[in-house]
Amino acid sequence: MSRHAFTFVEVLAILLVLAMGFTAAVMLARYGQKLTQESIAASLALPTARSVLIDAKQAGAAVSDWTAAASTWSGYVNGLFVRRTISDQQTTGAVTFANVTVEVFWSGDGDGALTISERMVFHAP
Repeated sequence: MSRHAFTFVEVLAILLVLAMGFTAAVMLARYGQKLTQESIAASLALPTARSVLIDAKQAGAAVSDWTAAASTWSGYVNGLFVRRTISDQQTTGAVTFANVTVEVFWSGDGDGALTISERMVFHAP
């Protein structure tokens, strides 16, 4: 006896394998898209952090707030959430030294973050 058709079970097995393959392909494409977006944000993080570290106008902050002791500024720059904090400020004459820390976040879950810290000098105008 020769068979010329597939049985119902064989058709269901083929459909199941195809559905699993299609689902895996869609999930892989979505994961690749997510990685691409994260890499773009991460590549913007360092130049954004460096510019916010130095330039108050870049972030739209007042210069007086930018150099105040124990001040924290936060906001969005280049589509990334940025927090700038000044700590350990010491003034000698017309020169002020302070530790400035800038944190840049590009992920809502906190996984995407970059922190840079510098000891800076502020001169009185």
